[in-house]
Amino acid sequence: NFKGVWHMAESASPALDSTSNANSAAQTGGVTFGATGQIGSATSYDNVDDYLNAGSAASLDNVVGLDGPRSFSVWIKPLSGGEVVGIIVYKINGTGGWQLTMSGAKIRQQTSTPTVIESVSNADMTFSAWHHVASTWAGTVGTNPYLLYVDGVETAYSVQTLGAGPMGSDADQNVYIGNRADQNRTFDGTIDELRISSGVRHAMDIKTDY
Repeated sequence: NFKGVWHMAESASPALDSTSNANSAAQTGGVTFGATGQIGSATSYDNVDDYLNAGSAASLDNVVGLDGPRSFSVWIKPLSGGEVVGIIVYKINGTGGWQLTMSGAKIRQQTSTPTVIESVSNADMTFSAWHHVASTWAGTVGTNPYLLYVDGVETAYSVQTLGAGPMGSDADQNVYIGNRADQNRTFDGTIDELRISSGVRHAMDIKTDY
């Protein structure tokens, strides 16, 4: 059940959501459209101030319930770990929401609760190369960790925490791609084929996408 699918195939802003939810993502800071993607064209980010803003429609708020199952997937070609932490996609506040980011040359997925749910991959990715990245969460704070996949295979983990406490709503926060609103966590490189969905995608589906 896709909440947003951005193929990044446009030659100019906005990046269109191909689902019926129509969560188009407008650029700020000079996102490059028409960059060479893994599948057709893609969007490129300068490690300074770029981002796409897909808004906060009801279809994107809380994914599915406050602590329901969810999945993310994307093709990325990072040139570095980004500006402090290079954000791939972000919708988080102090009590709820989520973010998928770089952590150096690793992948990190977080959900904000009183105690953070977090998984960080163990192995470094190769910069200046395309990687398929996915994460899934079966839902329920304190019970299930995020599972991370790089290039079709579940990673080993350097960090994996379950979190604790009630999860708040993220409805007051927009979905940002390639950065956050204050423009100081810019992704460095190219992003293609971003997908956000409710439910947990099977490992074999993720491998097939790769």
